[in-house]
Amino acid sequence: MLRLRLFYGLLTIILLLWSVGAAALILMRDSVARSESRLQTDYRTINAAQTLRALTSTLNTRYLPPLAGPPLEQPVDRKLYDEVKKEVEDMRKVIRQDTSSDEHWQGVVSRLELVLSTYDEGYETYFSGTAISRGEREKLLQFISMQTQRITDL
Repeated sequence: MLRLRLFYGLLTIILLLWSVGAAALILMRDSVARSESRLQTDYRTINAAQTLRALTSTLNTRYLPPLAGPPLEQPVDRKLYDEVKKEVEDMRKVIRQDTSSDEHWQGVVSRLELVLSTYDEGYETYFSGTAISRGEREKLLQFISMQTQRITDL
């Protein structure tokens, strides 16, 4: 009789553990399927955002270090900037084309557009050569760095 009770007790625990494991597998499979479908629909946007970060990093690596030093005697070559700006515009278009109706996403996209336009203004100021004094150059360096951080945050 005691053996039978122990057997039923262990059988109950084993069935309970098995059913919890089976339920977890079903939930995980559903979760993976939903995340994969979401990734397939949002991959272009995610890729564009990553590329945008890489492009701004490329620009900053090329153009910001001279701002920390004395003014350059010759004007800065903006060839790389013009090339990268075209790629940035392409990435902006990809991000804008996302047809998500989520209000939060639309707010992020509009803030990103605003930050990218002010980022471009900072570089246009840099290339115009109006920031000559040490203080102006430091302010411009800080401004562009702050806009880059905002792009990364969005």
